[in-house]
Amino acid sequence: MKKILTNKKGFTLIELLAVIVILAVIVMIATPAVTNYLNTARTSAYVTNARSAIETVRDDVILNAKGSSVYSLSDINNLLSKKLVQSPFGMPYDESSCIRVTRELDNSNPNNVAGNYNYKYEMCLIDKGGNGFNITEENAINDSLVGVGTLTGQTCACSNVFSE
Repeated sequence: MKKILTNKKGFTLIELLAVIVILAVIVMIATPAVTNYLNTARTSAYVTNARSAIETVRDDVILNAKGSSVYSLSDINNLLSKKLVQSPFGMPYDESSCIRVTRELDNSNPNNVAGNYNYKYEMCLIDKGGNGFNITEENAINDSLVGVGTLTGQTCACSNVFSE
């Protein structure tokens, strides 16, 4: 005696293949968007790290009445509580990364007897993957400045020679 199944449950092979194709198309569309979002977040974190380092160096310059000087990556890490060890792109920072501080006498006020100074902060922050930016003034450091993989093989050139 044959029993006829009238209530078949399950999916056909065609239906499963259609679902897989649809999922593959969604993944292909979503992957560039997610990658772009992650790079934007990493770039913003890179800029935040740079600004944090400059603020810490600024505090050190003010507290210790320093003149023109260069802070190496190890000097910066000695001052920071959150060390600049690995960039947001997952690469270690290049040891040549630095902050250059230039002190100039403020001559804008002719009655300035106290000898007030203006300080200029410049930074170079590159990781081993070629991500980052070369020597740039503090106020110009923003998300559009950070190059992703564009500085491969480059190092920072902070000079210790200053004229006061």
